[in-house]
Amino acid sequence: MKTQNPSIKQILKDEEENSKVIPNEDLPRESFSSDQLRMYWRQYAYQAKEQAQETLYNAMVKREPIIAEGNLIRIEVDNAVQMNMIDASRQKMTNFFREHLKNFDIQLDCFVTENEDSEQQFQPPKDQFNTLARKYPNLHTFKSSFNLDFDY
Repeated sequence: MKTQNPSIKQILKDEEENSKVIPNEDLPRESFSSDQLRMYWRQYAYQAKEQAQETLYNAMVKREPIIAEGNLIRIEVDNAVQMNMIDASRQKMTNFFREHLKNFDIQLDCFVTENEDSEQQFQPPKDQFNTLARKYPNLHTFKSSFNLDFDY
């Protein structure tokens, strides 16, 4: 009985046939809408969640992607940890969006938001109450009506 072992020449020939490169000018460059981008954005986010990449998932679902000039997609994140997670997945994400949106000119750009109002900072209870009381003046009435006191 003769067993057929794969030869190195055959393996190299098969790899060469499977790895034929398509020239850049032949790749699709279809236009896409923001709705299509959001749909695939959410799909990728849920795939990340299923793969236990919670930080990437949270960064993606908190804000919508921004379509900048041309085919540049801007991703706004809260901190450097989220930015590092996106940078680690950037190539995979770019390939996903290029294939699904049928546009191989898509580029991803990630940046940390400069909005400090949205960031939660530690405040002592007295400052927390004062911040909320400025926003909701009836809190002073509520506090005095029920004789509430906070641990300062």
